[in-house]
Amino acid sequence: MSKSLRCLCSIVIWIIFLCLCLHITSADAAPAIKVVVDGREVSFDVFPFMENGRTMVPVRAVMESFNAPVDWDSETGHITVMEEERKVVLAIGSKVALVDNTPVTMETAPCIINKRTFLPLRFLSEKLGYNVNWELESATVFINKGLTQATPSPIVSSAVALKQENGEYWSISLGIAAADIRSHLGLPQRVDPSPYGLDWWIYNKDLQNYLQVGIKNGRVAALYTCGMAFTYGGVAFGDGQTELEQAFDLRKTVRFRYDGATFVISQTDRDLAENPLVKKVGGPAAIFFRDIYAGGQVVALFVSDTETLLKRGGLNWHCQFDSHRPPDISRPSLSSNQKDAVDTAAAMQLLDLANSARLRRGIPLLNWHQGAAGVAKGHSQEMQAHNYFNHVSPINSKGPSDRLREAGITLCYAGENIAFGQPDALSAHAGLMNSLGHREAILNRNFAYLGAGVVENYYTQKFLTP
Repeated sequence: MSKSLRCLCSIVIWIIFLCLCLHITSADAAPAIKVVVDGREVSFDVFPFMENGRTMVPVRAVMESFNAPVDWDSETGHITVMEEERKVVLAIGSKVALVDNTPVTMETAPCIINKRTFLPLRFLSEKLGYNVNWELESATVFINKGLTQATPSPIVSSAVALKQENGEYWSISLGIAAADIRSHLGLPQRVDPSPYGLDWWIYNKDLQNYLQVGIKNGRVAALYTCGMAFTYGGVAFGDGQTELEQAFDLRKTVRFRYDGATFVISQTDRDLAENPLVKKVGGPAAIFFRDIYAGGQVVALFVSDTETLLKRGGLNWHCQFDSHRPPDISRPSLSSNQKDAVDTAAAMQLLDLANSARLRRGIPLLNWHQGAAGVAKGHSQEMQAHNYFNHVSPINSKGPSDRLREAGITLCYAGENIAFGQPDALSAHAGLMNSLGHREAILNRNFAYLGAGVVENYYTQKFLTP
């Protein structure tokens, strides 16, 4: 995996010259600031502008997009904005706002220009509980209000449409509060730690609509689903090459900014055929997992913020950074117990994903076999410790059936899958399903049990019928 870092250096004189050029550039040359609320661009008769690094917007136009009432008191110069139980009161020329009657200091005060009242957009949006993202390249502010009813039509920005039991669709966006997920879906069936800084909330009660929601700092940072009813950016479960090309620019090179650096992701023909990475301006990163044995149909979706994408790994990238400090994409440091918990979580996800694939095809589900899981874990540990990747151990020459019998597991039918190098169970499962022999093991009707063992990026699955 190529991860070369190249620092951009310039001489002091050139920096001074560039700064002077930027200083004398007219304001007309700067791109107009756009505001997109839940995927729809807001129309302005007086355009937003920047002040003290903050985007100032005409309040009424944005609030109408929010469907939030605005009250203007011309005598006092007070503006009151309501959103459900939240209340924000601001005053023209004052940097002190009242948020639910609590004084809060802003960096920029509201003002009146061309008979329009301008407010600091990020401050107001976040105090009302919305998620705000700034896209430098397009000078666009993206605001997502969180969980909203949706139809299975193209969804832009960070929203993923998911089908509910009643047949209606709802949308989930990155950045919304974990409490909103709980209120809509209830408590997860399981909470799985990950090695890249978030916890996966596992919703596996309905395997046909299997869902993992990645929570970091109390908000949604990632989402994975292999359910049969999702839509993202105009692409739905079961879509093929045509729909992908219509909705996204499938490129071998994907560029974006993160932590003061420009990242360049390189993709191979195989990546585009099996798990293309896409990223629209202003939107999150998304990976569509495709089934090459079903005509390249989309069968799963991974969406995440940029930090999670880079810390997750599994990409071929290089970057250029603007200062002497390289971007921070290091994973959290984990104790041995935490690593074991992460590995155990990945093993359980392999069971969920295998059963989800079997259920869609009418194949009986696999039961968990703890003894086989211990054998699988031991094989992954040995491969990791001795740096090999094979079904037959070069240490003791034992094969898959030998290891099961040695553990006292009697069987009439057995099989083994192994994988290496994938960043998590999601990619490991996708890779196994796109490898014919491994796929046949996952979908084999003769198997009744599965035990999986994971050690870092070594994966072993033991299938058996006692």
